[in-house]
Amino acid sequence: MDQNRYILYLEDNRQLADLTAELLKMRGYQVKTAETAEQALRIIQENRPALILCDIILPVGEDGFGFREALQKKSDWSEIPFIFVSAFHGPNVRNYSKILGAAAHIGKPFDVGELCAKIGELLN
Repeated sequence: MDQNRYILYLEDNRQLADLTAELLKMRGYQVKTAETAEQALRIIQENRPALILCDIILPVGEDGFGFREALQKKSDWSEIPFIFVSAFHGPNVRNYSKILGAAAHIGKPFDVGELCAKIGELLN
């Protein structure tokens, strides 16, 4: 696996996660998906990704902001480039994403070209 092209996508909508993963794989990325923050943390422990994509709204009791905060507490994980991909993308949400150290916030529905451009920018 090319670690420089390895992406983790935390998204509880299985169809969207699978479709996005396939689109990214067609562009040469390796993608693992997780439906919960707990699954995502296990994946990171097993094989640290080069970049993380994350929804904000996750299963009950979880959210992408909390997941990002958990990563910030681990010094070796806090530097992984992080992109929020969410239907919630107003000015306050985007501002809070920046406060949490996210490299970008892309609104759903998203343009695959825009997403890939941002990923490419962060991984190169």
